[in-house]
Amino acid sequence: MVSSITNSSRSIGGVEPLARKEPCEIPDMSFQYNNYRLGCVEIGAQSGEFETKALQEAYFKCPVMLQKQAVALCNNNNNNNNNNIKQVGIVIDCNNVQAMTLEKSKGSLFVVKRSTRLAFPTTINEFSSKIIPILHLMLNIRNIIANDIEIIKRMQREVPVYSLGKRKTCHQ
Repeated sequence: MVSSITNSSRSIGGVEPLARKEPCEIPDMSFQYNNYRLGCVEIGAQSGEFETKALQEAYFKCPVMLQKQAVALCNNNNNNNNNNIKQVGIVIDCNNVQAMTLEKSKGSLFVVKRSTRLAFPTTINEFSSKIIPILHLMLNIRNIIANDIEIIKRMQREVPVYSLGKRKTCHQ
């Protein structure tokens, strides 16, 4: 009797269609500036470099999200100087952190570079030896995002001026 009351409000997936979402669209956390995503963070609870969730997020989900963000940023700013923009992704799985950058190389190719997996300190004795590389990694990520913000500000200051049918760029 109690189970029938509990189950009365539940929906059955075979009866009602389940809403599907586009894969690699919504990160666990993202870095944004003026409605532009500059990076993302994916967090998993499983530990181990070769766990399924860690592999999926580090080698599939995060790079695809970074590429979509970079393409959206380049398409919204009709500027040929988008080669300096880098997207940053962070994958945290249990007690480890790994960062990756996606850089636009010449043309329309994107290159993904990964850092080594760094372990968070779990005891007081290993705190000083393990926290410094993590802080250094976070400082590098902060510098990349700050550089991207400066590039976006510069692109937004450029105003297209049309003169005699030719497009010119005027800096304010």
